Amino acid sequence: MENLKKLVKPIAVFDAGIGSYAWARAIREKFPKQDIIYFADRANFPYAWKTKDELKACIKGAIERLADMGACLVVVTSNAPSITVVSEIKEECSVPVVGSIPPIASGVATSKTGEIINLGVKILSSLPEFRFFVESISDDAKVHLVNAEDLVTTVESGQFITEHEKTVEQVKKFMDDVRQKYPNADVCTLSSTHLTWIVDIFQKAAPDMQFINPVDRTLKKIEPYTSEGSGTTLSYATSSEEYPLIGLQLMFDKLGIPIKLVEVPAI
Repeated sequence: MENLKKLVKPIAVFDAGIGSYAWARAIREKFPKQDIIYFADRANFPYAWKTKDELKACIKGAIERLADMGACLVVVTSNAPSITVVSEIKEECSVPVVGSIPPIASGVATSKTGEIINLGVKILSSLPEFRFFVESISDDAKVHLVNAEDLVTTVESGQFITEHEKTVEQVKKFMDDVRQKYPNADVCTLSSTHLTWIVDIFQKAAPDMQFINPVDRTLKKIEPYTSEGSGTTLSYATSSEEYPLIGLQLMFDKLGIPIKLVEVPAI
């Protein structure tokens, strides 16, 4: 933890898996000198399966841990807690907190047909808070909530790296089935941090559709908190028997991302 002292007003990003590194990467591209703390709370994967009270406890615990590490802002990149608990706990937290919500409003504004597809996990789509969120911003547009849980698992397991061609075929079949069911939809919004890792595969599978992820919108919220540091990213993770640290480290190694994960106790 000694290296944390060298960071200048770091921004922390986290969720329960590999997904949040897409945010760390996007922050690095837009703000090259920003210091970043990346945290993968793998011991609590997946967040979407937790009760609201369980989610509050682990999200607040993660935020306070990152605050203790020196974060000037914490970005919760997972959609489930961002929609269900972040607004309730952010005032109790010792640092500013930004959530990441599905970019459905952007999808509705972009669509020319007035019909869009939202890709996420089934349990998120079943949450009353998520249903209310969708209804409040959809206006007259049709928003089809599609379960992409198998593709989320494909990313979290690392299959998209180790079996790239199999993943390409899987995404192609998935999108063919979705397009057949909703032929008028012209925009897909991504409601899982994991799916941002394979957005290029989505685009090749359905080149006539637009795919929108929540990263761009989140970057606008982050900008006021950015500062000039050394451009360092420090990476930490919890682990479980099902999701050991070595599995995540190997994924980054195979992706050619030169980071060294440091394991910290589960929250």
